[in-house]
Amino acid sequence: MNRREMFLDRCTEEEKARLIFRLQNYYLCKDLDEGKNYLKIFNELYISAENLTYESIASKYFLGINTLKRYITRINELAKKLSKSN
Repeated sequence: MNRREMFLDRCTEEEKARLIFRLQNYYLCKDLDEGKNYLKIFNELYISAENLTYESIASKYFLGINTLKRYITRINELAKKLSKSN
C-alpha cells in the first residue's frame, strides 16, 4: 500500500510548520506517558527524508497495518482539531 494524502499535505507551509511543531510536542508527551511510538511514526510519515510505504513503516516498528492506520487516523484527526482551534 502506498502512502495516501494526509491532512497536513493540504495545509499551507506556514500552517503545516506550526502544526508539525505542536504535534511533535504532543506526541512526545503522549509517548512518555503511555510508552507508545506515536512520535516515531509521525516523524516517519511527515519529517523523514525517506519516502517509505505503510508496509515498510509498519515492519520497521513491528506494527500491524491496521494499527498503523489507526495511528494515522489519530494523527489526522488531531491535526484537523488543532487547525480549527487557531
